[in-house]
Amino acid sequence: MFSSIINADLFAAMLRVATPLLLVAIGAAFTLKAGIFNVAVEGLMLVAAFLAVVLSTLLGNLWLGILLTIVLTTSVAMLYGFVTISMKADHIIAGLGINLFSAGMTAWLLQSVLNSPGGFSSTNTPDIPVVHVAFLDQVPALGTIFNGQNVITILSWVLIVVSYLFVHRSKFGLRLRATGEHPVAATTVGISPIQWQYISIILCGVFCALGGTALSMGSINLFTKGMTAGRGFISFAAASFAGGSIPGTVIISFTFALFSSLAIRLGGLGIPTRFVQMIPYLVTLIALIFSRRRDRL
Repeated sequence: MFSSIINADLFAAMLRVATPLLLVAIGAAFTLKAGIFNVAVEGLMLVAAFLAVVLSTLLGNLWLGILLTIVLTTSVAMLYGFVTISMKADHIIAGLGINLFSAGMTAWLLQSVLNSPGGFSSTNTPDIPVVHVAFLDQVPALGTIFNGQNVITILSWVLIVVSYLFVHRSKFGLRLRATGEHPVAATTVGISPIQWQYISIILCGVFCALGGTALSMGSINLFTKGMTAGRGFISFAAASFAGGSIPGTVIISFTFALFSSLAIRLGGLGIPTRFVQMIPYLVTLIALIFSRRRDRL
């Protein structure tokens, strides 16, 4: 029984589940490092998931649809940035406003414009290409885990490295961190906190756009009302628990994805469905509790 649950297929599923969470969490980490408590990532992820499917289908071009999704999602992120950075609005209230706007707008567009109130899907929706490395077929476990992963999943691994180097190993990352940690000191050495906060918002918008695209088009090419189901909040929790650290954010995102994939498999063993669905969120709640205790020490 144990081998039927913990095997290569579980880790392959973990990588697929982790992709949208990971990308959005890294986006949230950028803004946290700049001193922005960006709970709006839930709404940004939802908007991106909707736009990716609809635009790719209507335009008949996957890459153009994704490009426009990035542009439009980043525009919504900039709206949040304007309200919080320039207008000095409360980060949480403004974030909740973006989340409510995203939920309401996507629901309205589904029902009133697309005439599909439950969700949107089409046989004309282009698929995200998958990657197959022939020599991995000779290594059964690695072949099962890595072959068949889509391009966005592969890209997310590259972006982990790029994000780490940017935030933790570059002068630009130093300026970003200084903006969030010591804005007054940053100003005295010629760093503009407002500029770097907007840069972090733009980066967050791009990453949320990719994360939303991975959610709705990574496996099923389908958008349903409220599809994110709190995944954006989970991604924010991962970044918050890690203090905006890219390595920590990545580890926590993969941990949540592992428990999510494990929960799906446990559902086939007769364990009550509601309890199984609770497991990933319970793990996140426990992590946040320990995070708060750590901050008080």
